[in-house]
Amino acid sequence: MVRYKSSRIHEILILYNRFWKIIYRTRQLLLTNTLEALLVGLVLGTIYINIGFDKQGIEKRFGLFAFTLTFLLSSTTETLPIFINERPILLRETSGGIYRLSSYLIANTLVFLPYLLAIAIIYSVSVYFLVGLCASWQAFAYFVLVIWIIVLMANSMYKYALDALLINEYGCLVSRCLIWYSDDRSKNSTGTSTCMVTGGDVLQKRGLHEGQRWTNIYILIGFFVAYRVLCLMVLIRRVSRSKK
Repeated sequence: MVRYKSSRIHEILILYNRFWKIIYRTRQLLLTNTLEALLVGLVLGTIYINIGFDKQGIEKRFGLFAFTLTFLLSSTTETLPIFINERPILLRETSGGIYRLSSYLIANTLVFLPYLLAIAIIYSVSVYFLVGLCASWQAFAYFVLVIWIIVLMANSMYKYALDALLINEYGCLVSRCLIWYSDDRSKNSTGTSTCMVTGGDVLQKRGLHEGQRWTNIYILIGFFVAYRVLCLMVLIRRVSRSKK
């Protein structure tokens, strides 16, 4: 059994500082990702500006959310090469008992939490209000949360993320009529308007409801934790092989 010289907390702190130094050396890449999030958010916000509440608005919201997920997946994977060069060092140091693999993964995660939260906020602010999504701070905060979890995973669980965004938006518009039918065939009548589709109908058509709002978040977080555990298991296997 390997005996480690330092406590787990001390290992995490040391590795945390080390990762920040690595990030500082590769700050051009991270700055590029930040500016990319801002630029794409502004471009999308301009394209879908004042998206409206009609049939086209329904289609445009779906397109906006789909493009958002595609962009976030491609942009977050660009940060992955930062630690690829660390792999030989990681295997050598953990094989020698310098620190625990779990400490490495925890420190790695803690370093990226604030940075990716900043990316999520920058993207959300630049697109959310220009487009005219649900005018509620609770809905905006939930939107940021979903974006943050997606970039943390660096692997878009498309269905659950899209469902979360749709529930957040149309849950806010559940009673609002989005498509009207006007019956003005008679010249002698003022005509009548009937609501054909509400925000609640949009959710129902996709098999969604407000009660699933946090279920999707829990599933996304569950996948995030599962990926980290899987990564730990793979690294443990590689370290054990390197000792032979």
